[in-house]
Amino acid sequence: MYFCQTIQNLIMTPFFSKQFEVGSHLIDKKFDIRLPYLLGYMQEVAEQHSADQHVAWEDLQKKNTFWTLYRMGLQFEQFPHWHDTIDITTWANTPDHLIQPRCFEIQNQRQQVIVKAYSLWTILDTINFKPQIVSDIVGDIIPCSDKGKDLFEKNLKIPKVSISDASPICTREVLYSDIDTNNHVNNTRYVGWLLDSYALDFLETHHLKTIIINYTSQAHLGDYYEIYTQIKDCNTHFSTIIDRKTNEEFCKIKTIWTGISQPR
Repeated sequence: MYFCQTIQNLIMTPFFSKQFEVGSHLIDKKFDIRLPYLLGYMQEVAEQHSADQHVAWEDLQKKNTFWTLYRMGLQFEQFPHWHDTIDITTWANTPDHLIQPRCFEIQNQRQQVIVKAYSLWTILDTINFKPQIVSDIVGDIIPCSDKGKDLFEKNLKIPKVSISDASPICTREVLYSDIDTNNHVNNTRYVGWLLDSYALDFLETHHLKTIIINYTSQAHLGDYYEIYTQIKDCNTHFSTIIDRKTNEEFCKIKTIWTGISQPR
């Protein structure tokens, strides 16, 4: 009996972890992992955790629904570095009607927590893209933990970014390499667009400490996007990525930076 209970507890644990090595093809000029690749690893861990609970993409497709990332926030003690072996752990918080919160924690090979993240997911139907009540689709089969729920403000909401008195710092076309299997821009790409819009001098003399992303609508192949950034102070920036033709917003991003004396 004890053995059976132990196996059941292991199956029902809310935590799921996977290990990755930071290879040379994933790093930037400072030998840190590029943020889009890190986000991709995190989403892979979330997907595998969901698959273990039978609520992954394939499972929801049978119900004509799919998961979509709504908002996300990350805090960095340091970025994973070239040759680092990192453990990414994820777990779900208790769902809140239309929203499924999910947390992440990343440790380096010295078991130091170097990244913490909080994300909000929702389930949309495949016909009208209408949000669904999470429990109506997945029931109560996802084991949850309230750990990490106070990492950020609960809703992660970024205020509207005004572009009336600003000029775009970047205008580009959505390309084939930006889109995913859903035929729209993969959500990891927007942060890459934003970072590419900064001057090299700034990126070499600053570290990203916090980033919050609000996904608003989907960009598609052939769209042209513009990026506007407002600098609240030296270290806090608010950016918006919009459709050049319609001014429809694709996402808002808040970044907090810290200066460094010289490039690493």
